[in-house]
Amino acid sequence: MGFEWIGLFAILLYIAFFAAGAVVAYFVIRFAVKHGVRDAQHELKKQPPGV
Repeated sequence: MGFEWIGLFAILLYIAFFAAGAVVAYFVIRFAVKHGVRDAQHELKKQPPGV
């Protein structure tokens, strides 16, 4: 029984780690775009959503 719980915990931990990494990467990219390429971000905001 213990090994199954360890396996389940490892899978959940891996998923949580992957999700956290994706979120961090998303915010890093957004920060870089916002502060590094202000003009491009401004142009993107002019477009309607979904384009």
